Amino acid sequence: MNEQREEMNDTELAQLLSSLPREKAGADFTARVMARVGAGSRPEQTASVLSFPAERRRLPSWSGWLMAAAALLAVGLGFREWQHRQEVDETLRRIAELRGQYQELASELDDLRRESARSRPVLYVGGTDKVDFVVDLERLSENKKDPAKADAETRKKAQEELARLYAEGPGRPVY
Repeated sequence: MNEQREEMNDTELAQLLSSLPREKAGADFTARVMARVGAGSRPEQTASVLSFPAERRRLPSWSGWLMAAAALLAVGLGFREWQHRQEVDETLRRIAELRGQYQELASELDDLRRESARSRPVLYVGGTDKVDFVVDLERLSENKKDPAKADAETRKKAQEELARLYAEGPGRPVY
C-alpha cells in the first residue's frame, strides 16, 4: 500500500477485510455459548458490563402510575403537616393573647379591690340628669331596721324625701 496516502474509501476497506483469512468457530462453540446463557452470567465473570435479562430491564406499565401516586401522597401529607403546624401556631398565639388579657383583667380587679378597701362601700342605684341615687352600704348595715316594721313617721319622711327628689328631676321613675 502507498504509505503517503492516509485516506481510504469504503470500497478499499471492504476489499482489504475480505482478503483476510476467515476464522472458524470450534465444534463446541455453540454448546458453550448456550450453556453460559442458560446458567446466566455472574457479574464477577464480566469485566465492566452487568447484563440483566430483558424482562428485568423494563418496568411494568403500572409502575409509572404507582410512582405518581406515591409522589402525590407525599405532597399531600407534606401539605397537611404544614397546615397542622399553622393551626398549632395560631392556637398558641391565641392562648398567649388570652393569657395576656387574663393578666390584665386580674390586675384591674386587684386595683378595684384595693380601691374599694380604701373607700366606703356604696351602691349606685340609678338617677336622673340632675339626681343620682347612691346607697351607703356601711350606713345601711348600721341601721338594720326591717322596712316592714318601720314606724309610720319614718315612712312618711322617706316618702316626702322621694317626692322632693322627683320634683327636682324630670319625674321619671328610677330603678
